Amino acid sequence: MYENVKSVDSGGMMSVATGFLKGAGISVVFTLIVFLVAALLLSYTPLAEESIPYIAFITEGIGAAISGFVPAKKTGRNGAVSGAVCGFLYILIIWICASVTSDGVMLSPHIFIMAAISVVLGCMGGILGVNLKSNNKKKR
Repeated sequence: MYENVKSVDSGGMMSVATGFLKGAGISVVFTLIVFLVAALLLSYTPLAEESIPYIAFITEGIGAAISGFVPAKKTGRNGAVSGAVCGFLYILIIWICASVTSDGVMLSPHIFIMAAISVVLGCMGGILGVNLKSNNKKKR
């Protein structure tokens, strides 16, 4: 009866929002897994505690790139913009989690630097995601 009726939001805002949330979610899960492995390594190996900031910085950077890559690969367009937005969304989630688990709201230069780096790396991940998507279409 309703076979020819299109969805109200086929490929529109809901799809974009879902891509952003999926990208940020995958990145947060990646970050949690890496932090868990790092905590185990710090506990059971002679790995120095001075390596914690480096592990956190590299993990958050890779997480931001992943967060930009996922929605851009899904849509195949606007990789820089969607990657930058998703990188910011990712670091916002990390900041909220860190603020909730600490004594109060964390407002330090580190969070602003990580936000800028996350936006740039998310943008780069988005560009990579679009280019990989377009390369797959060209091969077919």
